[in-house]
Amino acid sequence: MSIVSIDKAGRVIIPVEVRKKLGITANTRLFLIDIGDKIVIEKLERLEIAKRLQEELKNVDIDKIVAETEGEMNERALKFWKENTARQ
Repeated sequence: MSIVSIDKAGRVIIPVEVRKKLGITANTRLFLIDIGDKIVIEKLERLEIAKRLQEELKNVDIDKIVAETEGEMNERALKFWKENTARQ
């Protein structure tokens, strides 16, 4: 256990012993969540991130979102093309 402070920019320095123990380096991704009056920080690995995303998106129809996005992009491109070819 360590006691740390927050600087004016809101940064917290994780003690070197903890960083070494958990393998936290300058580019390590951390997950921060506030639970009641507590702050929990967890080290995230790529696989953990993928699992969390999979869980968050399990009820989302990705194919539908892709189709809707493609449709919107096509509509915008067609509108842009019509506006710019009409000027010529």
